[in-house]
Amino acid sequence: MSNFDEFLNLAKSQVVDLAKALCKDCAEAAIADGNKFLDDCKPDLELWTSQLASDKLSQDDFEYLIKTKKDVAVMDALKRAGLTSVRIDKFRSALLDALVKTAIKFIP
Repeated sequence: MSNFDEFLNLAKSQVVDLAKALCKDCAEAAIADGNKFLDDCKPDLELWTSQLASDKLSQDDFEYLIKTKKDVAVMDALKRAGLTSVRIDKFRSALLDALVKTAIKFIP
């Protein structure tokens, strides 16, 4: 991917949107967890988006790899904020889905 930083910034803006939509009562915690997840996965995301852009990785494979990161998305701040595990899972799944959709739209 030619401009990974632009992709990452777009993904981080989507974290904010998801946090406000799904975790209104603890949006700051959701934003912190979402951004931590993106930062923790940055090397993998950079590699995978590059491979996706150069057709070395299919969209299905990219989605699979992103979804394998679900366990890395621990969401500690949301747990400390008292959010139920169902709502945490909903936010985590929406985050992963948005990440996949963003990358696929971002790839020329």
